[in-house]
Amino acid sequence: MMQSGTIGLCLGLATTMLFFGCNRQAGQNTTAAASPTPAASSAPASAAPGKTATVKAVHVSPPVDNPELDGYCPVALVEMKALEMGSPTNQSRFEDEVYQMTNNKSEVMFQMKPERYVPPFSGDDPVEYKRTGNRVPGDVTLFVVQDDKAWFFINEDNQSEFQASPDDYVRYAISAQ
Repeated sequence: MMQSGTIGLCLGLATTMLFFGCNRQAGQNTTAAASPTPAASSAPASAAPGKTATVKAVHVSPPVDNPELDGYCPVALVEMKALEMGSPTNQSRFEDEVYQMTNNKSEVMFQMKPERYVPPFSGDDPVEYKRTGNRVPGDVTLFVVQDDKAWFFINEDNQSEFQASPDDYVRYAISAQ
């Protein structure tokens, strides 16, 4: 007879294997990293049985010196509206840029839908652009989440102006891309 600790361990390993994609089809490779990582090969719970989810971003190793967003986690910005420093052990590349996430779960979320978490308008301040016609990178610590996207600003005045009429600035920035 198995002890309850052994059963829990077996269930935990089975869950981990399912969550981290240990049941992938033979020959399938979802990561470009030199060493495979659980986050790069995992399938989301929403993937249909027998189907493999498409990974759009891949885990990066070794750590990079200058990650995007000054190392802050884009998933935390959008999902929790919070500044949380990412970790060099949880970083992924999307469109030639490297982003760091706070943990494996955030990295998997980013890898499945990076477009959701990458800042719109390349992280430039949309208020400054509408006012001056110049694209100026915003400060990641001055952000507003609007329509599930984190918008950045060069100062608090621009941040407040955006909050007063976000749809106008979003439309203007999107039409300029």
